[in-house]
Amino acid sequence: MNILVYLLLFVGVHGTDLELSPQMDDPGGVFDGRNAQPGEAPYMVSIQLSYRESGHFCGGCLITASYILTAAHCFKYMNRHVLKHLIVVIHDLDSTYRSGSKNRQIGKSNGVYLHSKYNGSEYDIAILKLRKPFRLDSLTKTVQIANHSFPNGQPCLVIGWGRRVNNDHHSTILQIATVRIDRELTCIERNPKTEICAGNLEGGADICVGDSGGPLICENQLVGIVSRGIQPCAQPLIGTVFTNVTAYRGWIDTSLKMLEEISSRNLRNVNSFVYIFY
Repeated sequence: MNILVYLLLFVGVHGTDLELSPQMDDPGGVFDGRNAQPGEAPYMVSIQLSYRESGHFCGGCLITASYILTAAHCFKYMNRHVLKHLIVVIHDLDSTYRSGSKNRQIGKSNGVYLHSKYNGSEYDIAILKLRKPFRLDSLTKTVQIANHSFPNGQPCLVIGWGRRVNNDHHSTILQIATVRIDRELTCIERNPKTEICAGNLEGGADICVGDSGGPLICENQLVGIVSRGIQPCAQPLIGTVFTNVTAYRGWIDTSLKMLEEISSRNLRNVNSFVYIFY
């Protein structure tokens, strides 16, 4: 199918612009975690709004020098005017916009692509495009995407800048904690084919409000994207739902090729799922 025809299929179906609104019921940060060390998560990015003093609102992972994988719900309440103010910060453990780390890189976004079937819960995956690629070095690297599933009981890492305790502000310092993929955990309306349930049966370390879109990392591979959970955070027997990245490998590969073609043709606002700003 010609790429222009494919894109135009969505015109007018999902064209409503929604205003930015905080998602207080969404999970996102690392609860009861530890401070990350320099270079420990070189693929981790902070997605921010440039006009906010504390602009961080979601996490994501660098999958190529120009593209970031994150959650679709991060952009659920944003219109195109707000999206123009997106910036991405990498290699800075401090998410504060003016932290002044000498090694960090700040990039502007000129496109975000949401899965066309995203319905508020499932298909919670998106790709954010950078206007200019990040410089890859020993401190800024892309993440490896898993191409296989992991067994029940597998320990994994969650990473983010969200709340460390309930009813607190999100952390300004990147946090890391260990959780497990566990079928005994209760997760909200999870589709086992495309979503993963992970956490800790006894509670404790978990995902919390602040950094949706962040990663679930198993054996140094990107396995999941933070999607949704239950408040308060870190309840015993309750897990967080992660979008299963392995289930979307085909979508990711196809989308990257499509976005590269859109970029090369200098197309703008082709449909409501693709926002390109030049």
